[in-house]
Amino acid sequence: MKKLSSLALVAVLSATVIGSSFADSPANTPDEVSWQQKALDYRLSYLTDKLQLTADQQAKVKPILQKEIDREIVLHHKTREQLDKVLTPDQQTALENLHHQKLNP
Repeated sequence: MKKLSSLALVAVLSATVIGSSFADSPANTPDEVSWQQKALDYRLSYLTDKLQLTADQQAKVKPILQKEIDREIVLHHKTREQLDKVLTPDQQTALENLHHQKLNP
């Protein structure tokens, strides 16, 4: 159980590190699909390296990380919907441009 708790903590920390850079991208676009794959690959690689995961463990961890990414996207959409209610159309466009710039530096 302690190993599982440690794994969960590392996953959250790695999500914070990379998620803060990518979590505000629009979902279901080609950029989003690309971000999802990059985030998943990075997080799995990070945990594999830091925890010395076996191939079997990697196979079990991967869907857990994918669910985490999926939750981040849902949260992003909810946040974006709330922001869109407050922002003017010009501000919404500017925010969208910021998201694209972050995804495509």
